Formats: sequence, C-alpha cells, structure tokens
Amino acid sequence: MEKRRIISIISFIVFLVVVSFVLYFSTDSVQIEERHYKCEDDSDCVLAIEPNSCCLCPLPVTKFKIDNSDEFLLYEEGKDYSDFFDNESCELTNYGEYCDCLIPNGVECIDYVCQVV
Repeated sequence: MEKRRIISIISFIVFLVVVSFVLYFSTDSVQIEERHYKCEDDSDCVLAIEPNSCCLCPLPVTKFKIDNSDEFLLYEEGKDYSDFFDNESCELTNYGEYCDCLIPNGVECIDYVCQVV
C-alpha cells in the first residue's frame, strides 16, 4: 500500500513538472510571436521589403521582426532592389509599377501596430 502511494505521488509530481514546462515554453513562443507584430512606440517600427514577394514596396514592420527573421530586409531609400526580384511567377515591368508602390513619409506605432504615415 505504501509503495503505491509513493508511486502515485511521484507520478503526480512528474505530471506537474511536464505541464509546467509545456506552459512555460508555449507562453514564451506566444510572447516572441507578439513581438514580431506588436510595437509599443514609434522607435519599434521600420520600413522593410519582402524579397520573395511579387511586390517590392516598403512595408511597415517591427525592428524585432527584421532582426529575427529572414522574411524581410530593412528598406533603404534609393537602393535598387531589382536583384531580389527573382520570383518567376511575377512579372516586373518597372520598379513600383507592378504593385503601385507609394513611398511613405515614415512609419509610426499606432494601436500597437506599425503603420505608414
């Protein structure tokens, strides 16, 4: 009887440890995911391009996303990004013409989302 009780207690403790680890790591990944998309102030936001897209227009993204993802490149005004355009399913006739780019004046954090102004 005593042996069963000890095994039950140990099993319960192992269960609690496993659940704690799962909750800890899932919460951490949610926080990282939120940091990719949410900003707290204007300094968290930058303009970027998405090199593997059909549209090479600057988009507002968080600095965290630029630093922790290969999905975007920091936008530099006047830089020629045509070398990044190699998607065969898209046809680039003239930079900016395909997706009607409007070069924004800047980017701001509005309601925790980076937006162009």
